Amino acid sequence: MNKCLKETFQVIRLEGGNIVLFELIYRMISLPIYLQLLDRAVHFSLDRAGYSYITNENIVDYLAKPWTFICLAGLMAAAFILLMIEAAGLSGAFQAAAYHRKLSALLIFEAGLVQLKEEAEKRNWKLFLMVFIQYFLFNMFFLYRLFSHMRPVSFIMKELFESVPGRYGTLLFIAGCGVLCRGGIFTVQGCMIEQKSFDASYEKSRQLVKGRLKLTALPAAVYIGIIGTVSLLYVLVMTGAAFLVMALQTEGVTGALFIEARNKVEPLFLMAGSICMSIGIYGVTTVMYYQLNGSLDQRKHWDFSFGLQESFKKRKLVLALFMAGGISVFLTYDAVRNGIGIGADVLEEISVTAHRGSSERAPENTMAAVEAAVEDMADFVEIDVQMTADGYIVLSHDKNLKKTAGEALRIQNLTWEQVKQLDVGRWFSPEYEGEKIPDLPQVMDYAKGRINLNIEIKNEGAKSSLPEKVAELIQEFDMYEQCIVTSTSLTYLERIKEADPNIITGYIISAAFGNYYSNEALDLISIRSSFVNHKLVSQVHEAGKGIHVWTVNTRNEIDRMKLLGVDNVITDKPQLAKEIIYAGDSLDSVADCLKVLLR
Repeated sequence: MNKCLKETFQVIRLEGGNIVLFELIYRMISLPIYLQLLDRAVHFSLDRAGYSYITNENIVDYLAKPWTFICLAGLMAAAFILLMIEAAGLSGAFQAAAYHRKLSALLIFEAGLVQLKEEAEKRNWKLFLMVFIQYFLFNMFFLYRLFSHMRPVSFIMKELFESVPGRYGTLLFIAGCGVLCRGGIFTVQGCMIEQKSFDASYEKSRQLVKGRLKLTALPAAVYIGIIGTVSLLYVLVMTGAAFLVMALQTEGVTGALFIEARNKVEPLFLMAGSICMSIGIYGVTTVMYYQLNGSLDQRKHWDFSFGLQESFKKRKLVLALFMAGGISVFLTYDAVRNGIGIGADVLEEISVTAHRGSSERAPENTMAAVEAAVEDMADFVEIDVQMTADGYIVLSHDKNLKKTAGEALRIQNLTWEQVKQLDVGRWFSPEYEGEKIPDLPQVMDYAKGRINLNIEIKNEGAKSSLPEKVAELIQEFDMYEQCIVTSTSLTYLERIKEADPNIITGYIISAAFGNYYSNEALDLISIRSSFVNHKLVSQVHEAGKGIHVWTVNTRNEIDRMKLLGVDNVITDKPQLAKEIIYAGDSLDSVADCLKVLLR
């Protein structure tokens, strides 16, 4: 075992830099592309299933739909291909290192493509499945951490682990995968290095591991070592972050800031851990394969020349990589700038909306309030919009400006030039004297790529063109994934859907009576929190709709909404809401912060 570890470190030391570079580039290219593919598939299948959201209540019915199955099959096929390229590239790199040859990151990628082509031509489809199962086992810990923050996957895992059949069923499934992979641990090397069929490679792998329990336990030791190392580094980094945010001692900011740091840092460590796991496992299994097969000098060298008749021309390969990289950069920019649909629906816990901006810190419905919502790390900012006499869309909750401007004026009777002259900050505090009413384009330009918008359109009557103009602005700014449009007027929401069916709409109601949530013009309901109970949440979710609740400002009510499983909490206290939703209580010490890491 010591000899195997020593040789593995030697191989990694020889080829490690290029392999790490390959892994980073490959994942930076493939992950954004796959996430966008996932986003499109989820949107398409949801639309075909007649749902707006994936919820705990409708997920079984959603998965049973034919188009969902087709989309999932396509996503699985794409995952098989991407993982196969990575596995083949790593196997080729370590096989070359075994003969003291170094492959550049480009050649590693080329090796992956060539081997993918060869295995497909040999119809070694079982190998694709084996690689997928191996990646699942290697990255099981990291996947668990990722899925624990995904709705409704986290709910399914919780239900599984809390029931005795679920626990034992999960353990049996993992054990079955483990037994399958232990026997076939060298199948990838047999297929790719010796060019054998899957069945022959699997049988040879079983013969190699037979009676060698101690040696073949080495990959498990590498697995545990990598998880331990990555976890320790993560805890050390987050401990430093906890001390840092505690040193700030800014009222109301500490907990939310630490949670935001955790949400940003943990995915990076999960990615780093997954890369280390792939390198470590494929490195040690390749070395073990050669050791168990005999002396390296007696082995036939694998041809890494990749002649033009067998491979891709270098220029074409480089061009393809640049094109894929360009697409990846564009998709990453698009996801950051315009949002990605699966983020709000699946990849977050309960999201938090700052009511009229962070209206406890700045005057409501102003740029200062919107900017404060970003500083408070809210997921959404709720704003109210109305139309001026000359057709400009501006922010204001009340139709009468007596409260905010100190004058009994009505927005609909004023021109945009007149509205711009009003001071709507002085009433709040001298600090905000001179604060103006912004128009909607100004807010959207600032919010794009920074924060999601909940645009509530005020009911101005049937003759108003407000719904269509709001829809045009969302189209103009391409903020489909960052905007939802809500209103107390169901007719307005129907007009929004007529203007553009891709815009997410929400019906604002004060009380819950009847089956109003089944209307096809609605994607969600926004309801007073005091009327929300478990039955209502279940009914809305079963219909494939989301449920937002307002205005939730107390600890007890925020905690109740969390237990009920609503999708979005609209509050004047976004930092407090984030602390309770993510941490369960306020974070007043380093120990409290570190407890959050275990959730």
